[in-house]
Amino acid sequence: MESPESLESPETSPTPSEAPAHPGASPRCPSRRTALAAAGALGAAALVAGCSGGGSDDESGAQLARVSDIPVGGGKVLKDHKVVVTQPVAGEFKAFSAVCTHQGCTVTRVANGMIECPCHGSRFRITDGVMTSGPAPRPLPAEEIKVTGDTIVRA
Repeated sequence: MESPESLESPETSPTPSEAPAHPGASPRCPSRRTALAAAGALGAAALVAGCSGGGSDDESGAQLARVSDIPVGGGKVLKDHKVVVTQPVAGEFKAFSAVCTHQGCTVTRVANGMIECPCHGSRFRITDGVMTSGPAPRPLPAEEIKVTGDTIVRA
């Protein structure tokens, strides 16, 4: 009578590298540890991509607004570009991410020298994006812009 090992054909026996890590595991499926590690790596990559500087999708050179659109002492939320452009004093333009650092809501209003988030009441200064009230943990990240003639573009 033949032993059980000799009855297995070489085509169906797992090689040592394909052998399951524990009894009952399938040799063709990844271990739970491998699957969790892969899912964690994908999640970390998505998190890093989602937190990469506020919202500019590498729109370098994209026209954001006209100088005349941005009031002195105020600003304008440009939802399509996810940026807020401000003019704290005449001729000085600043830009910040329009994505609140609290829970990712888009800020909606610039009034009385403040950029306002409607979700939980965070307010940021138009001069530097620093939070003055609300639950936001960090300032709005600055965005690079330049003024070319009467046009404001992403730098």
